[in-house]
Amino acid sequence: MTRSILTARSVGAVAVILAGFAGCVPTGGTLEEPRDLRYSDAAPVYRVGVAISANSPTVAGSAVDSYKVNPALPDGLALDTATGVITGTPTRVSAATEVVVTATNVAGSSSASLTITVNDVPALSYSGATGTTGTFGAPMTVAPSTLSPNGSPVSSCTVQAGSPALPAGLSVNADSCVISGTPTAVAAATAYDVVASNGVGSSAPSTVTLTVNPAVPTLSYQGASGTTGTFGVAMAVAPTALAANGAAVTGCDVKSGTTPLPAGLAVDAASCAISGTPTEVAADATYTLVAANTAGASADATVSLSVAPNVPSLSYGAATVVSGTFGVALSVAPVGLAGNGAPVTACGIKASTTALPAGLTVDPATCLISGTPTVVAATATYTLVAANSAGNSLDATVSLSVAPNLPVLSYAGATGTSGTFGVAMAVAPTTLAANGATVTACDVKASTTALPAGLSVDASTCVISG
Repeated sequence: MTRSILTARSVGAVAVILAGFAGCVPTGGTLEEPRDLRYSDAAPVYRVGVAISANSPTVAGSAVDSYKVNPALPDGLALDTATGVITGTPTRVSAATEVVVTATNVAGSSSASLTITVNDVPALSYSGATGTTGTFGAPMTVAPSTLSPNGSPVSSCTVQAGSPALPAGLSVNADSCVISGTPTAVAAATAYDVVASNGVGSSAPSTVTLTVNPAVPTLSYQGASGTTGTFGVAMAVAPTALAANGAAVTGCDVKSGTTPLPAGLAVDAASCAISGTPTEVAADATYTLVAANTAGASADATVSLSVAPNVPSLSYGAATVVSGTFGVALSVAPVGLAGNGAPVTACGIKASTTALPAGLTVDPATCLISGTPTVVAATATYTLVAANSAGNSLDATVSLSVAPNLPVLSYAGATGTSGTFGVAMAVAPTTLAANGATVTACDVKASTTALPAGLSVDASTCVISG
């Protein structure tokens, strides 16, 4: 162990030093070092631009000569080195930062830790954002060009009260302030004010101008019904999907340069329905249609259509009786005969119905009834049908009658015309046709030369004898 030896000179020096400190010792007491340094708020959270309430220390022990802080306080805040009070107005955001304040006097020091946070309302801007022009029915996304939570997480992002509501189908993400969705309404260029909020407060409104333009129409005939038609029969094919997409349909038609619809069919310009009465047969084919609005023409929509032949149409007109005469040529033409998309292949009396009077026939191509009746026929209704590849026509009826004709009588070339007085003679007619009715009389025509005496005419056979 080493001993310190005080000399007279060293004792005198100590006395001088102690005398120098005599003024720092509290009157009637002993100088104490600072202890238990504390601040009224050890973990304050401040807001940029808002003056803080003074954060004052308390400390035990003798009076503090000075205060110091390490590291430096956030910008805008200051430590009073005499009192230890922290004051000021924060000028920028600062994450939670631990600082140590030390109180000191000649006897010693005491320290206190503070965790200081400086937050602000979010910073939000859509200036220069992309994707602000959208199209009806197409997804769109508009992200803010700036979104800073400024020390406190964003808790909501909304369209400011009093601002127009976003176009239907769009919304603002509460966390990211991204505007997105699929617009279901057209919107002219409109300014919308959006605010972001956090635990500190709400940002200034940020304006974003959005536009939603109409899209071209959507048209489809997939799964449409009624696509198989028949010649001469009305047909209609409605689209299975037609959406105007934000602007009225201004036209609908077969696409230029593609196969036209079968004759008799047309497209409704507003509804895109295909309708009409086909006047030609058409094999199954694909037709291309487009709908248009102010945005332009739709994508091609295809539909397959076919038109089959119909059974023939046959008519002999109103129910009047066509009168013929025995032995006289007769002709009855139909007033209406149409193949309806396929040639007439047959025409005749319908099976199991009354046959035409003898001598009359039906032309298989023209349905003309003609011939020379060889029988008398009372008025009767006859049923005819025409046929083609599609089948038989509906029944067509015609009423006919055949009246008897006058008898035909001739003695040309007859024999036995030269007789002898007192000798029996007989002259038979070379022709005698009753023409549908019994001969009821035969005689020398009135007012003409009478037969020689002794000769007479048989009333039924017309034989002259006597």
